[in-house]
Amino acid sequence: MIETIRLQRDSAVAWAWMPLALDRIQRFCVEFDTDSLPWEMVEMVRVWFSMGDPRLGLWIAVREGQHLVGHILAHPEPAGASQWRYCLIRQAWVDPGVDLRREATGVFQAVDAWARSLGLGELLIVTHRNQAAMARRWGFSADKVLMRRRVEKEPWADPMAGPQ
Repeated sequence: MIETIRLQRDSAVAWAWMPLALDRIQRFCVEFDTDSLPWEMVEMVRVWFSMGDPRLGLWIAVREGQHLVGHILAHPEPAGASQWRYCLIRQAWVDPGVDLRREATGVFQAVDAWARSLGLGELLIVTHRNQAAMARRWGFSADKVLMRRRVEKEPWADPMAGPQ
């Protein structure tokens, strides 16, 4: 049996699971999310959790009451602004071989309700998975494309100019 739990400050169960959740969030940063420094992400979650900050949206999946097998981490964006525009799901990770399709529906409903409680009407997700699958299963649509380019050391060369 798999149970989903929202980790909030006012829950004794949440305090018991938080060290494992923080470890998992850090591992996610290392394994998938090269744009977030692991210690910064863990510190943000730890502070928001201990303060009871409503910006923290953190759910975990627990198998047989003792194994953390999945999590979702979300928060409103821009996080430091007085006016939020959307809710960003920064991390969504399920252990290999664990089928959370049934539980995931309930978690996404909980994330929707939480976003609505913050006055937000839109969810964005950063996915390292197939975007077509996310669209089919959860109703997300591609919005923008994140592109990356390394900063040249020197001198800067115009990529349109060809070889120098």
